[in-house]
Amino acid sequence: MAERQGFEPWIPCGIHAFQACAFSHSAISPRYAGLSESNTIGATQGAVARLEHALTNFDGEQENYRRRLFDAERRLASYRARVGEAFAFGAELDLKRAELAEIEVDLANDGNSADTSRAGE
Repeated sequence: MAERQGFEPWIPCGIHAFQACAFSHSAISPRYAGLSESNTIGATQGAVARLEHALTNFDGEQENYRRRLFDAERRLASYRARVGEAFAFGAELDLKRAELAEIEVDLANDGNSADTSRAGE
């Protein structure tokens, strides 16, 4: 594709900093292994478009993640300050758990009594 546009393709391979290696589309991405060059042109252009879109929004995303990190660190400091403190609503929580246990027992008994009354019918 690049040769058709008038320039030599250059793909750095990591062996030497300024040396290009000859790769086919199938060596670069197995996704394109069975496609002809004309089919890979559209696929490659789509990949380039996705890459350009990701790079265009990179600074905004980076700023968003920095802001989220700052907020998380601020919340973490608040949480660490409360470690070891007694839960303010501990007594109320215990009461609600006791009520829930009573309700579950009542429901279990109602289910058993309904089965027993139906058996006698």
